[in-house]
Amino acid sequence: MPACPLSLRRAPLLKVVPVFALGILVQNWFGVPLGWIAITLAGILTATLGLVALGRRGCGRWRGIVTLVAVFIALALGGALRLELQDRGLDESVNLADSGTERRVAGRIVDAPKVRGEGLRFDLGDLEWETPAGPKSIAGGVRVWVREPGIELAEGDWVEITGKIRRPSGRRNPAGFDYESYLGHRGIWGLVSVYDPSKITRLGGGFRGWLPRSVFKPIKEKCDACLDRHLQGRSLALVSGLLLGERDKLTQRVQRTLRSAGVLHILTVSGLHVGLVVGMVLLLGKALRVPLTLRVVLALGVCFLYAGVVGNRAPVIRASIMATAALGGYLLQRDSPAINTLCLAALVLLLVHPGSLWEMGFQLSFGAVFGIVAFFPVLRNMDLVRSIGKRRGVSWIVDGLLVSLSAQLGVGPLIAYHFSQWTPVSPLANLLVLPQVGIGLPLAGMSIVVAGVSDTAAHIPFAALWAILKVLWSTVVMLSELPGAAVVVKRPGVWIVAATYAALVLGFVSLSLGRWKGTGIAALCLLVLLLLYADPVRPERLEVTVLDVGLGSAAVVRLPSGKTVLVDGGDRSEYRDYGAQVVVPYLRSRGVDDIDLVILSHPHRDHFGGLIAVVEELSVRRLADPGLVAATEEYRDFLVAVRDRDIDFRIVRGREKILFDESAVIELIPIDRESRCRSLGRESVRLNNGSLVVRIRYGASTLLLTGDIEACRELDLLRSGEDLANDVIVVPHHGSASSSLPEFIEAVGPGIAIVSAGKKGRLRLPSRDVIRRYQDAGARVFRTDQSGAVIVTSDGERMWIRCEIEEDRKTWGEKVRDWVVEQIGSLDYS
Repeated sequence: MPACPLSLRRAPLLKVVPVFALGILVQNWFGVPLGWIAITLAGILTATLGLVALGRRGCGRWRGIVTLVAVFIALALGGALRLELQDRGLDESVNLADSGTERRVAGRIVDAPKVRGEGLRFDLGDLEWETPAGPKSIAGGVRVWVREPGIELAEGDWVEITGKIRRPSGRRNPAGFDYESYLGHRGIWGLVSVYDPSKITRLGGGFRGWLPRSVFKPIKEKCDACLDRHLQGRSLALVSGLLLGERDKLTQRVQRTLRSAGVLHILTVSGLHVGLVVGMVLLLGKALRVPLTLRVVLALGVCFLYAGVVGNRAPVIRASIMATAALGGYLLQRDSPAINTLCLAALVLLLVHPGSLWEMGFQLSFGAVFGIVAFFPVLRNMDLVRSIGKRRGVSWIVDGLLVSLSAQLGVGPLIAYHFSQWTPVSPLANLLVLPQVGIGLPLAGMSIVVAGVSDTAAHIPFAALWAILKVLWSTVVMLSELPGAAVVVKRPGVWIVAATYAALVLGFVSLSLGRWKGTGIAALCLLVLLLLYADPVRPERLEVTVLDVGLGSAAVVRLPSGKTVLVDGGDRSEYRDYGAQVVVPYLRSRGVDDIDLVILSHPHRDHFGGLIAVVEELSVRRLADPGLVAATEEYRDFLVAVRDRDIDFRIVRGREKILFDESAVIELIPIDRESRCRSLGRESVRLNNGSLVVRIRYGASTLLLTGDIEACRELDLLRSGEDLANDVIVVPHHGSASSSLPEFIEAVGPGIAIVSAGKKGRLRLPSRDVIRRYQDAGARVFRTDQSGAVIVTSDGERMWIRCEIEEDRKTWGEKVRDWVVEQIGSLDYS
């Protein structure tokens, strides 16, 4: 029986890295002061040395166990200490961002500036800001967006900017993106937007940025220019992603297709790319009879040059470190277990930048390689697999499938956590796609080299590359359209992810050692966990979530029967797509892939823009539309997306009642055909007044979603004579002063009023007078710009409400309690 690939004896770093990472995680959660960490660490190290000294005199049989525990605690404290040292001094910097005053800040550009919208975005480090006493250093960095800077900027440049520094927003929606945490783990504590070119000045280039500015950037620009001359459209975008790891040129639809086929990772420069580069250099050197030492040195040099050109992201750094270790072992004729080399790469990254632990690229890259080095040898040595692999011409197919399967097992729980998706087709997809990538990458590099000599001669290799890319894309599209290629699963809790990896490790270790009892227990645990992943979230009560989509509107209605209704989808622009970034992730996190009804209140972009991503990424059975027409290109794109997916598109011409189950009724109230609101005011006002009004009845509880109706339409509803009383109202037109007449509020008589408004929006919504009216009427007012998403639940008699953002600071005990409750999935709204 071959040695277990997870043997702690052969891979000593496998004991170190998980404990060190655990210390980082615990410190991030509790934030223990630096002094306490240092004192505790010093005490434990002193006690451990004392135990070792006493042990030489035969002091107790428990000495070894106590010493081992002490060493593990010391490693965890080391991780906590490293994170605390990185974050030390950030409190003062965060207070600077909260001041709301304009500041002059100087710093060094720490990464290559990227085009974002109409300007450039980059991060500044080594900061200083002007005070009356002179320049003062600031911990951490800031992220800067400059519209039309007017000067050329590059990595390593020293610049001075003047602007208001603001804090990044945290998580504002369930399962939403926590931008504050994302930047915080990178040492970024503030955001600055510069609209005036005179408020940014280049102070010069620093020595630390010489290599990226003078070597990496010119090479990358020449590669980009060469590709632009010879390719275009999707082929250009694909090869830029494959060779340079750039995804900016890829449309959301292309990335969605790659993700559905389980091969989006080919656009991340990692082990495959680095391995091909190193392999090509070694083979070429061997063919030219270059001495072994020189071959290894050249391979390492090209490897790190390639890493610098594509950007020093976690996957490429991990691959470069592992390549260095492998080449060093090859040169010294020493073999080290792959799992030990992987742990070495992880330890180096965490020591240099402990915030990497939260980066998705770090997690997925190490997860995939861990799966390959830990699971593949066990699968390959199974008797059945060995007997099949002996057949001629079958071995490489079996190995390819097993490698892909092992990688998927390594990243599967993380993919479910980050994307709420599994791709069963991935092993087959990788078997078919990776050989094409293995041909396309060297061909792309060779084409660029030939183009450097002669553009005319480069037409031949570029034509071959174009053909490879066409075949590659056709393969991806075919695989993504297979039934069951991608399966939506609800977002698992952290404890489920951890339990899954524990069960996988237990199962494969037991299998490698021939312990069938342990293997059976692990398989049973995995089966139970699989059911937890696949079972969608079904609320026991009516659940209405008013999502925070800025100055727009989107509300998700979930019924106890499992039915899902979506009312509007937020805005979509070149800077942000609330449908793709908020609505779809929320629905997927709840295990929802099939929406029973989408309701569009009216054709303004802040209501229908996000629905484009919804209809493209999820299955929509029926769409209710008010029958209004907006002469905009965005609305035409929305209608085309609906048509292309053959959705049941219905115009609501009269009142409709939709009965989903015995106790839940959704009523659609369109504008009356003879209403004078159809012709009064400018077009935007007429469209607002034409909004579909949605009333939800669940038992004795009622909720009213009013779209953007204004005073004219409110008067229509009052004149209709019907009972407008509702327990909850989503305030009309984002709390605009043109809506919410006192008479209308009195007729509705809500106990809860929810305002969907943008944070610090230029339109100054909601109106203070409107908020006061609802408060005077006895309603509790909740605003998405202050509280994030607002979730209302009802059992048909009583109602509960909670917000995503909690204003009160919690104690450590409350943090632990709430974390446990969140991971278990218990929903207590009382």
